[in-house]
Amino acid sequence: RTMLAVASNAVWCGYSLHGKKQKAKLCNLKIFRLIKCAVKTSLPDSTDKDIEVQIMEVLKHAPQKVRREVIAQHRATQMEAHFSEED
Repeated sequence: RTMLAVASNAVWCGYSLHGKKQKAKLCNLKIFRLIKCAVKTSLPDSTDKDIEVQIMEVLKHAPQKVRREVIAQHRATQMEAHFSEED
């Protein structure tokens, strides 16, 4: 949730933790340290490794979530068009 408060899945698609697959490195950015700090503040028992694993999961699934959001938005637009034609 912290990462999605900072940026959208569309933004996170361009990053990986260590810059693999021709993506930007998140681990070198100040926002990475800020996210870790925010998580540690709200979940003090979290280790750096726990947080990094969760961050990697968010980054890994971001493209799929963007695709789902686009499909859902497309369907909603089609539904609106369909119902406006009936009027």
